[in-house]
Amino acid sequence: CTARYPMPRLRVSLGFNAGAKAGQPVAAVVVETTGPAIMQAATNKLRLKKKDTAIARLYVWRSGAEVDCESKDVHACVSDGDLIVVALGEPFAGRLRASIPSADPLARSEMATNIDITILSSTKGVGAAAARWEVRTPDLALVEWRSAAVMNRALGRASTFLEHPRHRGVLVSHREQMRLPSSAYLGHNLYAETLLAWEFLAVSAKAAVECPKASYEAMNGALRTYDCPPRAVDLAPNSAERAFLSAWREHACPTVVISYVL
Repeated sequence: CTARYPMPRLRVSLGFNAGAKAGQPVAAVVVETTGPAIMQAATNKLRLKKKDTAIARLYVWRSGAEVDCESKDVHACVSDGDLIVVALGEPFAGRLRASIPSADPLARSEMATNIDITILSSTKGVGAAAARWEVRTPDLALVEWRSAAVMNRALGRASTFLEHPRHRGVLVSHREQMRLPSSAYLGHNLYAETLLAWEFLAVSAKAAVECPKASYEAMNGALRTYDCPPRAVDLAPNSAERAFLSAWREHACPTVVISYVL
């Protein structure tokens, strides 16, 4: 029993990075959460010429995070209601916030030099006995696990969602996951956008278990691929998955999480 990931949509404002209207909303749109969709909306709403589009870069005005124009999911840096500004060759004109990741490695480096980054070593929170977190920067966390079995119970399905040739972008059931390679890994590299996308499906499955009819209506068919709502119980997050997501948020949602077994 599997569920395909329905592409969510965001309401964002669009504007320019420089000029008389820098940092001011010019238009508002509802778009899919992909870089190409936002770039196309900006091109249309701001009436960009072809030569401008070729050099255009997108930034989140509140944070300075650059939006990857080719990304299939920009949830990691764009939130509902954000103002996205278009830069036409010039650097970002607003204020950078170091806690928000940027798609530009140079921008990340510049932000890192402007703040005092503290390495956090912690075993606090849910599942503390299973893993040790070390946050190196706002963009990177290392997670040391005592047991491969516990790590794979927490991260196996998200890893399958990220990289499996046949199941990429799919929420597989716990039963199906047991037969897949990521159930026996000794390490996982996961990304914020992957975790958010995977969590969306898993939480949707949980809602279908608790109140099938209401969840179908509220999520506008987000679980429409199910044959029978009660089967969603094998798709909902288990305790290890919930504990990992909780710990990830406790540590400020690092962009990249590298997990390995001690």
